[in-house]
Amino acid sequence: MIIRQAVIANALLPVSNADARPASNRDAQVLFERLFADYQHPIINYLYRLLGDGALAEDLTQETFTRAWKDRQRLPELDNPRAWLYRIATNVAR
Repeated sequence: MIIRQAVIANALLPVSNADARPASNRDAQVLFERLFADYQHPIINYLYRLLGDGALAEDLTQETFTRAWKDRQRLPELDNPRAWLYRIATNVAR
């Protein structure tokens, strides 16, 4: 394990690379939670308009967010997470 040093309030504290990874996981999780809160209902509505079946739209919305969750590490680098999510929903509906 590589140890780096961080200066915090004039004190040197060891910081391992392992400490950086959970921060990025937390960032991705926070972004995902926000994406879910903002787009759950719009995705259901979008899939309903595509398919005409409310129950199927709900199931495919769950599948959309499951796939997005599995690939959540990409979220911080995406320019347009909304478009990414709608692309997933479109592919799930095919």
